[in-house]
Amino acid sequence: MGMLVTLCLITTNTYLGVDAPPKRGFSYVEIWLCGCQVPMLLGITVYSYILSARKFDPPKSLKSNRVKNLSTTSKNQFLQDDINLADTKKMEDKLHDHFRRIDKTFGVVSMSFFIVFCIVYWATGLSVAS
Repeated sequence: MGMLVTLCLITTNTYLGVDAPPKRGFSYVEIWLCGCQVPMLLGITVYSYILSARKFDPPKSLKSNRVKNLSTTSKNQFLQDDINLADTKKMEDKLHDHFRRIDKTFGVVSMSFFIVFCIVYWATGLSVAS
């Protein structure tokens, strides 16, 4: 997440460093900046979703179940709590796999977008220039 924010700031700073006439309108520099910012902003949005989902909607933690185990005295309750621990671990694994799938999907989407953007950008720019 920190690297994405840093890349976004570097891109913006590079754009601000370009000397150009003030009344040039929307030029190729702005198009390139927008095309580079889209995958970065998409990545920031996806990672924000993943981090907030992990923080605000986690499955029951193993620690809370272990504390509950120490406070009960019934043998059947210990057995039930062990089953709950296994279920909690399965839920955490499913959630981790879900986040991994989201991460890989948006990684592929971002890379595909940037490749298509570069092809269209350079094809258009070179055809206009010649």
